[in-house]
Amino acid sequence: MMLKKTIDTFNKVCNEILEANETTLSKAGSGIILCNKTLTELKDLVDKKDFNTIPEEIDFFKNIKPIPMSLLIYFTEVRSCELRMPKAGNSYKVQFLQKELRKINKFFYRNADFVHYMEQGYNYLDHQFFTRNHRDNFPFTPMTDYYQFPEFTTSHDMLWAKVKAMYRFIHYIRQELKKLKVNDSEIFEEKKHNTRAGDI
Repeated sequence: MMLKKTIDTFNKVCNEILEANETTLSKAGSGIILCNKTLTELKDLVDKKDFNTIPEEIDFFKNIKPIPMSLLIYFTEVRSCELRMPKAGNSYKVQFLQKELRKINKFFYRNADFVHYMEQGYNYLDHQFFTRNHRDNFPFTPMTDYYQFPEFTTSHDMLWAKVKAMYRFIHYIRQELKKLKVNDSEIFEEKKHNTRAGDI
């Protein structure tokens, strides 16, 4: 129950940040602090009282932890994007944002099988992807610029969080391109994803 309460509170506060009348950079900064705090709370809860069953562990690493984790990745990417965005010249800004989109496309291309598995709602590999027992079977590079604790990570929970974050990040880039008056058809078709915290 504590896990659910922590996530409910997180979603509420996160949506307040996303909808606040602040600069994008300021929202990203507040969001990063909130996500780190929530992940620490979740980690403490898991440390104190580990899971009773494998399905509980899978549910946590598949459905609970990726909520704040994906927002942490999203806010970190947005902050980085805002700081690196060219300061002058719309054409430079457009080129920069289109380069970001190409990087996202490469990420989805590299992870196409896993994305397909998750989006089809499959679960036959969940015990490998979302329990800590199988962590060593998958050589993976920790995303050290995000939140990383080996005992609080499975082989794929970070990747799943990043997939969710990248959908959200696509939406952010499309909004930025719209502000620069770039036609939608020049970007690329995206899936319809809601951008509220609890919905992705």
